[in-house]
Amino acid sequence: MKNLIKSLSNFQSECPVIHKDTKGHNYTYADLTQIHSIINPILRKHGLCIVQPLDNEGIKTILFHVESGESLESFTTIPKIKLGIMNEYQSFGSGVTYYRR
Repeated sequence: MKNLIKSLSNFQSECPVIHKDTKGHNYTYADLTQIHSIINPILRKHGLCIVQPLDNEGIKTILFHVESGESLESFTTIPKIKLGIMNEYQSFGSGVTYYRR
């Protein structure tokens, strides 16, 4: 894990604050495309990559150190709730996007 931790530390010291400038339903948030455009070049610079596959009832986030293959992983369950007039697929898709941010 030594390589991963060193690269993650370097990434964190270089990564800027990402401002919430997209307006939603009575709140603001950082758009996923905006987040990726900011973090992906810095991740690459430090030999890191992130994948976020869906896994059963939630989303797994895996951070890899490209050269060593070391990884750090977390899992979050995405609640099954119906949001307003959205059908269950739209609500789940909204949850996936929310948790990926």
